[in-house]
Parts: sequence; C-alpha cells; structure tokens
Amino acid sequence: MTTEKWIRVAALAGLLVSSAATAQPIQSTAARECPATAARVYVTTAGVVTLDGKQVEPGDVAAEIKRLPPTIDEICYSRENGRAAPHPNARMVFPTVMNSGLRVTLYTDGTFKNAVVFKAK
Repeated sequence: MTTEKWIRVAALAGLLVSSAATAQPIQSTAARECPATAARVYVTTAGVVTLDGKQVEPGDVAAEIKRLPPTIDEICYSRENGRAAPHPNARMVFPTVMNSGLRVTLYTDGTFKNAVVFKAK
C-alpha cells in the first residue's frame, strides 16, 4: 500500500500515522459531487451505516458491496463529524470500503458534494 493511501486511511479512520511515514498529509477539499456511477457509504456518529441510503449492518458491508451492479465503479465514503473520533462501526467499515477493489473518494459530509483531497508534502 502506498504512503498516500495509508495517509488517507489513517486520516479518515482517525488513526495515528506512524512516525515512519515519509510524507505529511496536506488536506483540502474540492467541489466534486459523488457521481451517479458510485455507491455512497455513510456512517453516523451513532454508528448507523448506510449504503446508498439503505441501512446495513457493519459486518454486511462487504457482501452488500459485492452485490452492487457492475456499473458501479466507485464508492463515495463519508462519516458524520469527520473531525471527531470515529464510531467503532466506522473503524470496521472503512477498511472494508478501502479493500473493495473499487475507487474510493472521501467526502466531507453526507451531502457528498465536497471531496477530500490529500497531497503529500
């Protein structure tokens, strides 16, 4: 896994980046709405997980992603109050999303209109 991908994983999941990482993330946002060819995964501060607006159990997310139609080529991921410590369900779901084999774009909130952009220094 590349350093940039690890930085994205750590930043959104609320984990600490190891001091062994060679780059420090610079975070900004870009106006980019989640496309129609993407699925939307959202986790609330209470731990409720939705996939395209339908509530799913955290342990079922991988299976639900596999059931997505082949026209879905991306997952848009966001969690409520992304600057706070994540709910344990978010910590369970996020790696599943990242390992889905689909492109993942992180968003600032549940509107899925502002993508998070990370650049290495």
